[in-house]
Amino acid sequence: MHEETRGYGALTDADLMSRVQAYGAGAHAAKTLRNDKKALRERGLVVTNVPVRDEPHLRGTARSPMLEKSPDWHLTEDEHLAVQCVREDLRRRHVDVGPTDAPPDERRSCRVDEALRLVRLLEEHEGDVEVEVVAAALRVGPRQAARWLTELAAGFDAVEVTYTRDEDDLTLDDLVSARMRRTSADPDHPLSRTGTDLLGLFPYSRPEVDERLNLLADYAEAVARGDVTKPVGQTLLDSVRWKLESWRDFLTTTLT
Repeated sequence: MHEETRGYGALTDADLMSRVQAYGAGAHAAKTLRNDKKALRERGLVVTNVPVRDEPHLRGTARSPMLEKSPDWHLTEDEHLAVQCVREDLRRRHVDVGPTDAPPDERRSCRVDEALRLVRLLEEHEGDVEVEVVAAALRVGPRQAARWLTELAAGFDAVEVTYTRDEDDLTLDDLVSARMRRTSADPDHPLSRTGTDLLGLFPYSRPEVDERLNLLADYAEAVARGDVTKPVGQTLLDSVRWKLESWRDFLTTTLT
């Protein structure tokens, strides 16, 4: 939805329904759109009831202006790879991948949360992500993970799925893995036009920033113990840390 609002100002529900193929034209499409808008608005990602450009008597949905981020805080391709190497070296998977985890006392099934968590998980892996990894990260069974992956691939061209065989009667049990297709040639914005960028989200939410800063702290302790297989350059990690801390401070100031 965010990609559809970017560059167009506010869009009406009819505009969004026609632009986002995933909603389809079924009886429940309008209700699904309303629920998605509510979930996104609660998370500060969209603004509703905004006058539509050139038609002020109409109201629509627009991307939240809070989500614009300074280019100085975007991680480069090398910095993204550094974080991946740190995570792999510590043998840690994305158990809490965000970016919009609900508080423990408000846990509920939300397709927006599921989609954002899944996109982030694929986005932060360089290649294929096995169904079993997705299931463990999102704390669901393999079939549920496979179902979410197929739904995501159906809605986003940037997501590719791999099956065990090439036949027409494929089932969820045949799905092996998925990956995020990367189309950006800009090393300073390697995630441009993929994953959460397509959703119009900022690269990391506050919980995600905290998780990655804790990851870097754990890695520093492992390095001090000599307990890593291939140390990542300290200059790269210092740059990552500075960008994460800068974005964290901005979010803290903006969201309070």
